[in-house]
Amino acid sequence: MIKPIPINIAVEDELLETLATRVLSEINRNYATATIYNRGGFGYLKKNIRAFNSAARAGTPFLVMTDLDSHLCPSELIRSWLPTEEQNPNLLIRVAVREAEAWLLADNHKLPPHIGVSTALFPEDAESLQDPKRKLIELIANSKRVSLKKRLCPKPGSTAKIGPEYNSFFASFVLYDWDFSRALARSRSLKRTVERLRSFTPTWF
Repeated sequence: MIKPIPINIAVEDELLETLATRVLSEINRNYATATIYNRGGFGYLKKNIRAFNSAARAGTPFLVMTDLDSHLCPSELIRSWLPTEEQNPNLLIRVAVREAEAWLLADNHKLPPHIGVSTALFPEDAESLQDPKRKLIELIANSKRVSLKKRLCPKPGSTAKIGPEYNSFFASFVLYDWDFSRALARSRSLKRTVERLRSFTPTWF
């Protein structure tokens, strides 16, 4: 019997938490999720990354998943987070380019009918977008499903970027309907994440 690999997960939000969980379930490795750290936001991860690095050094691997956002590349983001210390091999920092929504948009098979939008409107390369989340909101705004637009899009005049049910709606989609294989074939950063998790061997304290 293959011994499970315990792994802690640290993420920005509910959507990335669900993506991390779904990816781990798809890669045919015996990962066993220990603790999930989801306190809301990029700032929480950056503030606590040294603590996660120390905890990973003590034995239990950490998977930290975040958005690239305005950083030039994943390596630059990691250097900005850990400027003075070495990243422990048990600390896996995986970055969605440029946002987790690019991994959703890479599924141009099941997502379009799920939000009531034509596949023809989907970007060919979601990772080339500067703001995948905005693109997804724009697509939803073109949906014929009025109730869906009210739930997922920000209200007119609001400073919010998303609607009140956005994260829960797409977390449910990722868990039950997301075409992982299609997204994997069309997203370079998702493919790199999967390859790293498949090849990872923890170093035990």
